Amino acid sequence: MKQGHKSAGRRAFAQWALAGAAALVLSACGGSDSDDGLDRQGVLNLEGAYNAIGSGMSKAQVIGIVGEPPHQESDFMLGWSDYSYGSTQGLTVRFRTVGGQLVTSSASWFVQANGTVSRSLNKGL
Repeated sequence: MKQGHKSAGRRAFAQWALAGAAALVLSACGGSDSDDGLDRQGVLNLEGAYNAIGSGMSKAQVIGIVGEPPHQESDFMLGWSDYSYGSTQGLTVRFRTVGGQLVTSSASWFVQANGTVSRSLNKGL
């Protein structure tokens, strides 16, 4: 009898452990309502970052707006890419030297699905 009791207890424990693991996985996939650079689906909001980038900003300010380090970086360019949910988003910010300081000179954003750019925005700063 004790043997059967242990088996039922182990089964119950395994079910609770599985349920807990599933809850953790689902919560990690969930969105974010906070203003942390992520939209509700958990992908980077690169269009929102594009809209917030203005003239005279430093690289550090732009990185702060996007909310994560760039995926590509050179002396005069920062770039982010996001491949999520069957589409691709990209943000590129270019810089120039003004008065000895590196500041924003232009920004470009695009979204692409199935290999076709469906929307893009460009601005000189």
